[in-house]
Amino acid sequence: MALKLGDIFPDNLIYARGPRRSSKTPPADWSDVFLPSTASTAERPPIGGHLEHRRPFWLVLFVSLTILAGRLYGLQVVNGRENRALSDVNRLSSQVIQPERGVILDRHGEVLARNRPGFAVVLNLPLDPATGAAVCSNLVRVLGVDEEELRAKISTAEREGRNLLVVKSDLDRETALKIEANPNLFPGVTTEVGPVRDYADGEVFAHILGFVGEASVDDLQRLADLQVRGGETVGKTNLEFVYETVLRGEVGERLIEVDTFGHRFRTLSERPAQPGNNLVLTIDAGLQRASFAALTVGMEKSGAVAGAAVVQSVKTGEILALVSLPSFEPTLFAEGIGEADYQKLLTDPRRPLFNRAISASFPPGSTFKLVTATAALEEGVITPQTLIDDKGSIAVGSFVFRGWAPEGLGPVNLVTAIAKSSDIYFYTVGGGYGGQRGVGVEKLAAWARRLGLGAETGVDLTGEVSGLIPDEEWKLQNRGEPWYIGNTYHMSIGQGDVLVTPLQLNNLVAAIANGGTLFQPFLVAETKPVVLQANIASPETLDLIRQGMRAAASPGGTAYPVYDFKVAVAGKTGTSEMGGREKTHAWFTCFAPYPSPDSGQVPEIAVTVFLEEGGEGSHDAAPVVRKILEEYFGE
Repeated sequence: MALKLGDIFPDNLIYARGPRRSSKTPPADWSDVFLPSTASTAERPPIGGHLEHRRPFWLVLFVSLTILAGRLYGLQVVNGRENRALSDVNRLSSQVIQPERGVILDRHGEVLARNRPGFAVVLNLPLDPATGAAVCSNLVRVLGVDEEELRAKISTAEREGRNLLVVKSDLDRETALKIEANPNLFPGVTTEVGPVRDYADGEVFAHILGFVGEASVDDLQRLADLQVRGGETVGKTNLEFVYETVLRGEVGERLIEVDTFGHRFRTLSERPAQPGNNLVLTIDAGLQRASFAALTVGMEKSGAVAGAAVVQSVKTGEILALVSLPSFEPTLFAEGIGEADYQKLLTDPRRPLFNRAISASFPPGSTFKLVTATAALEEGVITPQTLIDDKGSIAVGSFVFRGWAPEGLGPVNLVTAIAKSSDIYFYTVGGGYGGQRGVGVEKLAAWARRLGLGAETGVDLTGEVSGLIPDEEWKLQNRGEPWYIGNTYHMSIGQGDVLVTPLQLNNLVAAIANGGTLFQPFLVAETKPVVLQANIASPETLDLIRQGMRAAASPGGTAYPVYDFKVAVAGKTGTSEMGGREKTHAWFTCFAPYPSPDSGQVPEIAVTVFLEEGGEGSHDAAPVVRKILEEYFGE
């Protein structure tokens, strides 16, 4: 039926002005009030007709309410417990409380490594693709880190599958607050309060203590039993690495409630972190500093490019001082070293991260004559009275092997040969010459290994190398050449392919001093001494070797810088060549006091100093040793 506006308007107007119905008399149809009529009463449809038109609306409303009720039932009843847990996760935040690492002390209780409070910024990985770029930019702006370096670190961490990355550590409180107060700018970023490793005289003790840093994938695998998380701090080298299980402690946890903006609301629970155990060393801090200073001066005077010094107790093998120069500052790593600074250390031609006391091996030069002398006596090649005429050189066919003294040293026996460091004597007893039988390469190599050379000592530091004691088989396999008599001559005086570390040599001299017990060197005071080789040689042989060393440190011997020292010193100088370089390496190794029935003194310490490209053992290395002896004996 067509809608007639002309009819509707008058009807409505009349109806509006008509007499008011009594409230007690309801209209015949509620539509008369709310929907003005467009037809006569006879033409109006029944009430049920209006409902019929609205049935789809009611049907949709009913279905929607049913679905909503079902959804509410599923969320609150069926999955109620799970959703409550998810809600709590969104409402609650867990913070890891880093434990304090154990303090490291010297033998007298002086603190060498401690902790100080600091803040760290930790990034949760992987980054959210939607917010990751903005987060990185905000971190760069607030923390002052290099953006390319940060993105590279994130990429590496994500590739390794790590879920946390320490962006920067050792922050001040003000910087940490900037991040905490703006969680909307730093989604996935948290700040943690934790201890920062602090090293006293870091460069002096760096090659003993090592350093700490953020756990890598290898660290996480190695320390899986300790449940180390990505982003935590662990020991990376030397004592910090070797004694990680002792030093690290147990992490704690703090459960906090946060509001919708991520602001901390209140602490719900807290499990305190348990600090690590302290570590007391065999190191004497005063002696270590004196050795560091003496070696520094010795390098400057000699022009050496690097150096090492080792001091041990001859009674137990414990290390009292161990220095390698150049050194580095381990606190840089504890604070979170930047990639640029790290690359600078790695590419430094002086190699400051390289521990020359245990990780570098060099030809020992004439100090190896102690091995040749021991082998010759023990194999019966010579007696103490055997004389060999040092004329300055020997010739084998067209090859001439010269001594350090062109004019020769004349007839020398074993003690004199050690004292004057006769090359001709040791060429002869090592390889044989002019009717004098020699030890030979195989037995010489066997005795060198018995005395601890050619193998790691087992010291509780990282990066130790074994050095090299060559023989016929080694040369054939590695050089594709047979062994010649000239190789034996060179080996007999510590040249050629023989390589030793300063610690190996010092450990050998300690065994000679104590009567023949080769100990495993160690740095932690609670360690029980371990014997690597008992009775390395007969008492008679060792006594003759000690006599030769004492003569070397007396007037007429090569170690003139220690002639007049307050206690009797026994030592051996060494000067060695390597790789065709013009400059030579300088060695001096000794023990003191020399045993004397009159004084009742017995050997206490062994000291070895090595100067890389540092000249001669007598002129350059021995004065450094004297300074160390002065510190120990109080001169």
